[in-house]
Parts: sequence; C-alpha cells; structure tokens
Amino acid sequence: MMKLKKHMNISILLLLMCFIFIENITANDEINWESLQIQNVDDVPWDERFRMGKAGSTNGKLLFFNPNGGVLLYVKFNPGWDADGTEAHYHTFHEWGYVLDGSFPLYEFVSPNQKTGSLVNMKQGTFMDRPSYSIHGNRREAMEKQRVTPASTQLIFYESGTTVSLDKENKNYSDDWKNVDEFFPANFQESLNANSMEWEDDKELDGVKVKWLSDHGQKGFTAKLRYAPANWTNNGSNKTTYNPSGYRFMYILSGDMKLAITESNRQDQEVTENNLIVHKPMSLWSWGSEKLTEKGVMWLDVEYGKETTIGKKRIERLSKD
Repeated sequence: MMKLKKHMNISILLLLMCFIFIENITANDEINWESLQIQNVDDVPWDERFRMGKAGSTNGKLLFFNPNGGVLLYVKFNPGWDADGTEAHYHTFHEWGYVLDGSFPLYEFVSPNQKTGSLVNMKQGTFMDRPSYSIHGNRREAMEKQRVTPASTQLIFYESGTTVSLDKENKNYSDDWKNVDEFFPANFQESLNANSMEWEDDKELDGVKVKWLSDHGQKGFTAKLRYAPANWTNNGSNKTTYNPSGYRFMYILSGDMKLAITESNRQDQEVTENNLIVHKPMSLWSWGSEKLTEKGVMWLDVEYGKETTIGKKRIERLSKD
C-alpha cells in the first residue's frame, strides 16, 4: 500500500511538472512581441512646434515621443540662429544629442555664479551627454557675433522635467537654483575626430568597431558609435534578444543595413542613411546569419534600461530562447 502511494505521488509530481513545462512553452509562444519601428527622417514633415528658436532661424521634426517621458527631435539650426531665453539655464532631466552636420557654439557653466562660461564648439560627430542640473546656454551680448555656419543639424533627445533659467528676465526663472546642492558638467565626445577618439574592437560583434560615447552602468543608459565593414556577416552568437523594459534607438549615419527576419520584423527590409530604428520594450533583435551590410554601415546605438528615463533600471538584454 505504501509503495502504491509513493508511485502515485511520483506520478502526480511528474504530471504537474509536465503541465508547468507545457504552460511555459505556451506562454512563450503567446508573447505579443512588439514590432520594430522604422522611420525615414526624410519622410517626416517639418513642424513649427518642434523648432528650437525663433521662426526662420530653425526647423524641427518629431521622430519619437514617449508619453511616459522622452522626445527625440531632428533639428536644423540655420545660419544666424537666434532664440529667446538663451541665457544660462539648466534642466531637471537628462538630455543627449548628436551633431549630424555643421557646428554649433554653446557656453558651459560650472557654477551659477559664473558669468561668461566656457565656449564649446560642437562639431559634426559630437555626442553630448548632459545630466540633470547641468548649466548651459548662450550669452545675450554674444548673440550678435554668434553665427552657425554652415547650418547645423542635430538629434536632440530630452526626458520629462522642467527648465530653470538663471536669468531673472526670463519666464522660466526661479529661485530654485539656490536650493541645488551641486551642478554637473556635460560630457562631450568628438566621435569623428580620429586624433581624439579611436575605434576599438566591439566585444559583442566580431569584426565590428565601436566608440563608447556614454555608459551609465547601473543607471541604465549607454550610447555607442558602431561601424561594420562592407559584406560583414555575424559569425558569433546568433541569439535573438530583447530588452524587456527599455527602448533602444539605432540611427543610420551612413551606409546600408539589412534587418534580420524576426517576429518583430516579418519582412525583408534595408535601411540606409537618415533612417531611425526604434526598438520598443519587448521587441526582438537579431544580427542575422546573412550579410548585414553591402557597402558598410555606421550607426549611433543608444539604449535605456527602463522606458526612456535614465536612473530607473540597469539595461537587460535577454535571449528569446
């Protein structure tokens, strides 16, 4: 009788394990994977709502909007750019940007008591990583001399929060700056200047080169410039991966990239210069087993750990299998 009970218990246990195994397989099969979003910047219309400055001196396009906090703009600053409220100010949110072409002068301040600041000339290829409570702007008396020549085009991403001006004549002025314990400098990387920043081997992708632009580790934000040579094929791990809670942005700076077929990309697609690939949380990505590029490709690769807000969660990239 005892043996019979023992066999029955074992049988029930095995049956439960089978149910759990089948349930897990079914659950994985029923996951609604998010689709990749492909945005051709040339097809996005200019919109006056997204210019950053006075009408006629700047134009803007909205490339991405996250209602939970996060906006990516494509902004052209014309020669003679001008704007209201250019005096020193700071944001309560993280911001990053990349200069696609031209150059853009900007003053950086380390203290609210500083009057003139240090002039930074953001050239083509400059990546800006600006933390919250970082003072920057343009001096009113210098605006007549400031000319952005040739016109500068930039990607600008900002999270949700407020802007506080240090200029008492500005509508965004607040005494809140007096309560800030510390202000932080922005980080600028001249990614296309071979004299200041060299390519390194990409440890994730054999044969690909990388330049690290930013890595906030536990705070969940990374930015890289990557380059795959002509006819590059992935000979390493071909796992299909996903980020369960953070967004990823890949902006093609030059060349061509063929997207591998996954549940998030069900058709053959090739992206070229000025195309943006938006990876939503729970969207699949694979480097594929065929040629990624015919002519070679260079792209900006930015990823978050949680939504599009820094400091929420470390980046997770999980395997589908």
